[in-house]
Amino acid sequence: MNGRCTIEDIRLSTAIKGQAICGTLQSQTNSLEDCKKGKTAKMKLYLAAAVLMLVLAVHTEAQEEPTLEQQFAKFQTQVKEIADDLTEKTKTTFEQIENSEFAIKTKNWFTEQFEKVKQKLSETFN
Repeated sequence: MNGRCTIEDIRLSTAIKGQAICGTLQSQTNSLEDCKKGKTAKMKLYLAAAVLMLVLAVHTEAQEEPTLEQQFAKFQTQVKEIADDLTEKTKTTFEQIENSEFAIKTKNWFTEQFEKVKQKLSETFN
């Protein structure tokens, strides 16, 4: 080391101090003064592995976030699926209503009434 204390050295020292407070490190931690003097602490293997896993997890989560364009495309697809489903259900419902016994009887009743009115009008004006 060249005797200069870098930002990375300070971060490492701070991280090691944080771990020492939690009781997970057994080695002596470096203070800022030790860092300035060129002394460094060696990170234990399990701590290095934990930090690496944390970095990989954060990196993976950052990559999985969809872009705004992807979110709009997904939203558009969902709206289209909902609209298609609603259209199909509405069409099926109208077909069921049209072919129901009530609808057929009502249609026949109106046809009969219309024919009766038509017949009375033709008798009245002829």
